[in-house]
Amino acid sequence: MLIKSIKHQIASWQKAFKTINVFPTKEEMALLEGMPYKQTIRAVLKKHSKKLSVAEENKIHSIKKEELKKISKIYVYPEIIKLIELLKKRGIKLALVSGANKKFVLNIINKNFKEIFKVVVTGDDVLKGKPNPDPYLKAIKKLGVKKRVIIVIENAPLGIKSSKKAGIKTFALKTTLNKNHLKKADKIFQNHLELLKYLTKIINTN
Repeated sequence: MLIKSIKHQIASWQKAFKTINVFPTKEEMALLEGMPYKQTIRAVLKKHSKKLSVAEENKIHSIKKEELKKISKIYVYPEIIKLIELLKKRGIKLALVSGANKKFVLNIINKNFKEIFKVVVTGDDVLKGKPNPDPYLKAIKKLGVKKRVIIVIENAPLGIKSSKKAGIKTFALKTTLNKNHLKKADKIFQNHLELLKYLTKIINTN
């Protein structure tokens, strides 16, 4: 959502699974975006009728992380910066809810989004990650605001399921998957620019 990294994430997962002769497709991995890594590994293994020990699962994750270091480039969507500036000017509280591990998330925040988010919830902060509502419920509690004034921006079906189960209005972006996978969102946008224009209009009207 903030950075364009999904293709690198998918490629690194594919290389890691290839070491055990499991070959998930790009769409398969995209549909699991937002899920904590342990759940991601087990979901792929289950689909491909493969079983591993916990130690072997951890090895897959380690390979994935090493591969990601080799190929990942941080690209921040320019519209995100403009949107954040707009929201900050109006005093709107911002939260980041991610299924990634805390170290990875904080590294991205410290490099690109310092002092932006009032609340950060990562995959390490909850027992049950997306698509369960726990990550968003935790964020709501930390923000200290009512659900009715919150809008979640997502780009993956698991994240949409999570936020909707938490009872929050959810907008989706077609940056990774087409609208057929995003149907449960309250509103779907083509890209970040379309979202920025829509929210700018709403904020300036109120």
